[in-house]
Amino acid sequence: MARHVELLQIQAADIRVELRGPSVNGAGTTPLVVAAPTGSDPVVRVHDGTQLKPWRHGEPGPRLAEDTVYQFTVECLNSAVPVEISHRDQTLVANINQVGGHRNLLVGPVNFRRQVGNSEFVVRAGRHELRFVVEVTPTKIDYHTDYLELVHDVNSLVHGLAFEYLRATYLPSTLTAAYDQQSTVEWLTVLAALFDDLDAAFNYVQAHPVRTLAGRTEYRRADKARGYDTQTRKAIQRGLGRGPWLHAPRVGPVRAQLPGSCAVESLDTNEHRWLRQQAVDVVGRIRHVVAGIERSRRSLAAAGRSHHRIDLEIQELQSFAARLTQRMTSEPFSTATAPPPVGFTSLTLLGQPGYRDAYRILQLLRMSLRVSSGAVATSIKEIDALYEMWCFLRVVAEVCSIVDTTIDPTTLIQIGDDGIRLRVKRGQQSAVTVHGGTKTLTIRYNQSYDSLTGQQKPDIVIEVEHHEWPQIVLILDAKYRLDSSAGYIAAFGTPGPPSDAVNVLHRYRDAIAIQMNDAGLGRPVVRGAVLFPPDATADFETNRLWRALDELGIGAIPLLPSATTHLTAWLAHVLGLPPMELASPGLPYIAYEHARTLQSPPPSGT
Repeated sequence: MARHVELLQIQAADIRVELRGPSVNGAGTTPLVVAAPTGSDPVVRVHDGTQLKPWRHGEPGPRLAEDTVYQFTVECLNSAVPVEISHRDQTLVANINQVGGHRNLLVGPVNFRRQVGNSEFVVRAGRHELRFVVEVTPTKIDYHTDYLELVHDVNSLVHGLAFEYLRATYLPSTLTAAYDQQSTVEWLTVLAALFDDLDAAFNYVQAHPVRTLAGRTEYRRADKARGYDTQTRKAIQRGLGRGPWLHAPRVGPVRAQLPGSCAVESLDTNEHRWLRQQAVDVVGRIRHVVAGIERSRRSLAAAGRSHHRIDLEIQELQSFAARLTQRMTSEPFSTATAPPPVGFTSLTLLGQPGYRDAYRILQLLRMSLRVSSGAVATSIKEIDALYEMWCFLRVVAEVCSIVDTTIDPTTLIQIGDDGIRLRVKRGQQSAVTVHGGTKTLTIRYNQSYDSLTGQQKPDIVIEVEHHEWPQIVLILDAKYRLDSSAGYIAAFGTPGPPSDAVNVLHRYRDAIAIQMNDAGLGRPVVRGAVLFPPDATADFETNRLWRALDELGIGAIPLLPSATTHLTAWLAHVLGLPPMELASPGLPYIAYEHARTLQSPPPSGT
């Protein structure tokens, strides 16, 4: 067991915070965020794996882990001032309590459980407030490779679904004023889906710009003037103008040249100013996103992981930025450099061809069309829920690849008042149906079955329907758990999912029953597997649970974004079986087979 040490010290104004817990190798990798009370300079010390050292702005914080107990001490150095600590998830700090009735001192444990990501704490003492953000990393998978790929893979799948939908239908104009809170994924989804349309709209505006009449001052000869506008009359009254003095009939002395207003056509319109400003904002946002993606790319490269997909994304985004920048260097946008009035809109933007399309798309980008995936929308993720959801999406993608088909995006996304949302949520049923050859496959998420012994609720169900065959069911349970104890390895050969998670599959196969037309109840489940995050150093094919998939029909499959080959192989095998073979639930029941033999008619001639 790792020894407990002081991992973090923060003192700002009269607030002091200490965090103790098990020491692990090295400090964290994400910069610690400390926001001290106004006018105070925080003194921060962070444990680097060997000792507590002074911290400087931009340096990482302590390395914290999921499912680990840490001890917080929070104190106000002014004993007369009470102190309190809060968190978005108040259950995290529920056990941090006053000590001995001292309102200025709080002590207690914190366990982040399965929550990983950024975790913000707020400490208040009187008028002073201290905020600090620490990062919690998973322990069962590598944080900066597998975990970030897990999030990226979910986002990519969401991106793809929304992209296909947006390509095929008109985007709803429902907007939410949440520019600062929108996720990068949803913004990029709209950008990628509609950039060509935006570029075409700008091209139309360039070819057919709407001009305005702008007032311009010109000097005209006083003896040639026909009538006087307001500017000319004021110039006469004040003796302004150019040249020598003249005597004008019925007017009196005037300058030889008088200023006056004239109307000329101009491209410097508020419409062009608004379009230019929004385009410049989009380019700035793209560059900010690219900088973040490049940081992820460097992390993957340092870990020796493939970053080809990220390279393609960077190239696409840089292309978008270059095309928009080039547009803004040409008329009419190059002439409209001043900002538009605050809150500007016009009938031209709303109704003119080209303008209305650019306005609609830029409004979607500016105000944020919500394209979210629920579990990945917050800065703290319940990693077991994230893993479970990702497993379902990965199974859907693998099945579609195996049977060479695509899904209707609307089976997994829905249109609501706040735009497009992914239907997949923990505890909520979802289903995708695909057709491949002579069979129909339905992949269900959070499907529940009522049975005589209680409700059964596997994570992922694959229903296989062949022509003139009853339904055949495969079950996959996603478990973010890994047993690497010596006893487990001695029993199974390598680290793997806990045996109780595997045994649940046997219960499903026995307990789940459905109506078989007029023949009463029957058991449809024939095979099942636990999906789990593997130990990268182990060869799982030597594990008994991998062999059990063929022999018993029940076993386990390692699955992470970096380890999908076992799932692909197993799905390709079972979905390729003829129904006669797939229907076999594993080893036969000895007595039942004997009974069948006794009931069979004897061979002819005996």
